[in-house]
Amino acid sequence: MTPLKWRNLTVLLALAAVLLLPSAVNADTVPLSGYLTSNPSDNYGIIASDGWSIVPWFKVAWNITDPDPNDGLLHYQYIITNGSDGDLSRDLSHFILQVSTGTTAADFLNALPAYDSGDPKYYSSADPSNPNMPNPIYGLKFNLNDAATAIIEFDSTRLPVLGSFYAKDGVFNPGGIEVTAWNTGLEGGTAFIVVPDTKIPVPPTALLLGSGLLGLGLVGIRKRK
Repeated sequence: MTPLKWRNLTVLLALAAVLLLPSAVNADTVPLSGYLTSNPSDNYGIIASDGWSIVPWFKVAWNITDPDPNDGLLHYQYIITNGSDGDLSRDLSHFILQVSTGTTAADFLNALPAYDSGDPKYYSSADPSNPNMPNPIYGLKFNLNDAATAIIEFDSTRLPVLGSFYAKDGVFNPGGIEVTAWNTGLEGGTAFIVVPDTKIPVPPTALLLGSGLLGLGLVGIRKRK
């Protein structure tokens, strides 16, 4: 193939990757880490209500690593705290993490805490336990039993991409207001967290185009070998 044709192919691949966003972000590079908060002054990207929309805020951080390059698994960790890494003002009921359609329980191993039994499924506001959810999420639901902070961990064969989350506490008394949080990308915004999604690598350079990765605070990216 001539250099010109190679260049055209590269451009087409880059454009295709951008068009696939947010479902394609950083397919074959680890480690990845970053965070989003509900604090407009600190890497804002989370829409939260009441107790989580004010000081001390709401924060989701993630770390994706490859502890053993020979086992075909990546380790995913999510840390849910207030904006200063301490206790939330309202305890957590559950956290729903988006994954790709077609995944099964076999793609997510060694989960702590355990997610709802069975394969991933769709969650939406049609379920009274997910009030305010702006759009459905196909994902894993982790019940956190009113924890003030939470760490969610699991291993997966799936590679990291951009995705969404939804979190809920309970009724914020007085007033009966539901306390919830999600990334702005779940309702058409531009802020996403990193989630396990596809097994098909996408060129890392293409993934950076238009993805807003720098705004997500991602650090420590290196090429997997």
